[in-house]
Amino acid sequence: MNEKRIDKTKTRQAVRAYFAVYRKFVFLLEAGTVPREELRPVPGYEDAADPDSIHAPGFNPGGVKVIDGKLRYMAWFVQDVQRTVRRLPKYQRDIMFKQYMGREQLTNDETYQALVDDKWYVSRRYFDENKTEAMDLLAEVWSLEVYVKFP
Repeated sequence: MNEKRIDKTKTRQAVRAYFAVYRKFVFLLEAGTVPREELRPVPGYEDAADPDSIHAPGFNPGGVKVIDGKLRYMAWFVQDVQRTVRRLPKYQRDIMFKQYMGREQLTNDETYQALVDDKWYVSRRYFDENKTEAMDLLAEVWSLEVYVKFP
């Protein structure tokens, strides 16, 4: 009998780690999204050449594409996480957005209180059940399930 059983604790830890990567990518993308036109030149250097156009002898500008590829992957990852979470039922979606997709990760108590402040008048048990169900669904969608190993 070779029955697979999911290790719920490790699976939920994997989902939390996935959201940690999401928050890191969002931070990195937001840090690099200031358009160059919005940056004001330092006084006295208004007529200086654009630093992106200055290259050392023998510099291959083709290497910049790797960075663009990483940025493209990060943008895709962020959009994929957001798209997946938006497909959850409304209450589960709100829990995930508030607890894991904000600037900082909130505790269960802070998330529950934020939802109550948003006029979600539900019991703590209902909150816990929906959060658990949402994390299990996301683990399945993202293939993050961790199985118990039997000897």
